[in-house]
Order: sequence, then C-alpha cells, then structure tokens
Amino acid sequence: MVFWLNGEWVPAQQAMLPCAAAGTLLGWGCFTTAGVWNGQVFALDRHLARLRRDAGRLDVTVNYADDVLEAALASLLARNGIADGIARLTATRRGDGRWHTGNASDLLLMALPRAANREPFLSGGASNAELRGEAAGLRLAISPFRIEARRPLAGIKATSYGDYQMAWREAAQRGFDEAVLLNSRDALCECARANLFWARGGALYSPALETGCLPGIARGLVFNWAREEGIALRVGSFLPQALLDADEVFITSAAQGPRPVASVDAGDEARGEANIEASGDTVLNRDSQRVFTAPGPITTRLQTRWQAAVAQDKGHR
Repeated sequence: MVFWLNGEWVPAQQAMLPCAAAGTLLGWGCFTTAGVWNGQVFALDRHLARLRRDAGRLDVTVNYADDVLEAALASLLARNGIADGIARLTATRRGDGRWHTGNASDLLLMALPRAANREPFLSGGASNAELRGEAAGLRLAISPFRIEARRPLAGIKATSYGDYQMAWREAAQRGFDEAVLLNSRDALCECARANLFWARGGALYSPALETGCLPGIARGLVFNWAREEGIALRVGSFLPQALLDADEVFITSAAQGPRPVASVDAGDEARGEANIEASGDTVLNRDSQRVFTAPGPITTRLQTRWQAAVAQDKGHR
C-alpha cells in the first residue's frame, strides 16, 4: 500500500508527519472521506470544495490545484488496485506558534478497499452489522456524549475527531452499529460517522445545521434528490422522541451512501427540553426502543438515486 504525501509517493508505513506539527499535537486540520466505486471517487468536486472551505476556516493551506489532486487520486487507486473502497484527503497545519513555528501545511491522500474499511468490533472480529448481515439494517443508540452546537469547529470536518470516535466506540461496546449524538440542548444532531434522517407521514426530516451537525456531502445530495422526488423536507431541531415516532430511519455518509436503520435505542434520552420541536403531534412513548422494517420506501427511493448517481458520476457534478 502506498500513500501520496505532499506530492510524493510513500509506502504507507513510512508516511509520517512532523511530530511537533500542530496537526500531530493539536489535531489542527481537516479531512474529507469519499466513496470509491468502479475505480472512481464519487462526487470528487464536492469533496475538494469542502476540503478547501474547511481548510480556509482553519488557516490551513492546500497548495495543489484540483486537477493535480484529481490525477493523484486516480493514480493512488490504480497503484493500490482499489476499484471499490474509500479515499481520504487530509490537510493539516504545521505551525502553532509554540512547538512548531513554520507556516507550512501537509496534505495526505490515502485509500483502502471496502473490505478493509469495515468497522471492526472491538474484540477484533467482524463488525456488529456484519455479524447480523447489514441488509437487515443498522442498530442505532443514543450516545451519552453531547455535541456543543456553538463550538468553534462546528460544521468543519476536523481531524480532532476524538469525541466522535469515543461515541462510536461506546455504542459498539454495547453491540450497536452507530451512535446518535445530541447537542447540549438534547436535540438530535448527527451520528458519530454519518448524518441522520427519518421519515414520518411521507415527509423527510433531518437536524438543521444550527444543531451542530456536519453539512455532509451525502446529506446535501439527499436534500436535492428529495426535492426532485417531491418528498417534503423538514429541517429543524428535534427531540430524540422523533426517532421513536418515525416510520423509517436511515443514515448517510459519502463513503457508503444511504444506509437503512433497523432499530433505535433511546435509553433514557427520549425526553429532552420541552421547547424543541417534535416531528408532528408527538406524545412521549413509554418505550425507549423502536424497531423498523428496513429499508423503508423513502430510504429505498434514495438508495436507488444514489446508485444511479454513482453509475453516472465522473467525479464532477
């Protein structure tokens, strides 16, 4: 396996950043993770735009033009023999004014085949979803951890990702596939590694950016497709109870597209601040768990749109 680091091809085991760089010490950087299908990075222009936008907010320099990065990614996939997998672009800063005083930045491109990208259960075996068969849907749990909607890095896909990783690990230890994060007002925000959607009464719901969630690339595509399909889209601040009242739930990521959810466990989190909207005329359930028939009809429609877009995409949309 080889990676691309600052314009050079480096064996994966030798691709290293300076130990005193801000990206290493402080997690000062940003990244984007893209799905690879048929040897193509899906929606590459969207990923490059996000990387540059987030890097600009973080004062991290990306010194390579889009066509250079597009060619490097194509070569990366070819060199590593990856036709189906994920690709990640990571831009990090060196100088923090204390441990490293330089103004340089580092840019790393790497990829993995999809089989190697599975999320292993903490024992080292297959993931929880793989053990059950993911076609049956994912199992979600509300995380005990919270996301602050007004944090400085809200909306940035930052490399300081420890909060999300810990939330995912905590859920995995309990046998779930994903963690649903709430914000400090106990409103639904996002999953540890995906954006969150649910449907009720034929309408599609998702947390607003004001809740602190990431403006995911797959999230934006699903918004566009829902409008084209004539599906009513409602974005706002919602209590966890909304998931228990839903007809169907799915999550999205650029690496995997829409993925159906088979169950949600809200634990003690179904109740929250009373002034947050519900998805409709909601009465709090006594039960804190909900099982769904997955995938639901709206999930299926959007999965079909995703598959068609992947088949037609050439990296630019």
